[in-house]
Amino acid sequence: MYALLDANGDGTNYIKLRDLGAALGFNVGWSADRGVYVETDKPYAG
Repeated sequence: MYALLDANGDGTNYIKLRDLGAALGFNVGWSADRGVYVETDKPYAG
């Protein structure tokens, strides 16, 4: 998880989509043809 600060110094937490996929069991990938994609019907493949 990452804490990002805006111009006012306020923090917001972000989590990587791949980390969420690993935790919840869905696949996240990237390809030049498709860009970022989420496959909820496939298990996380790393």
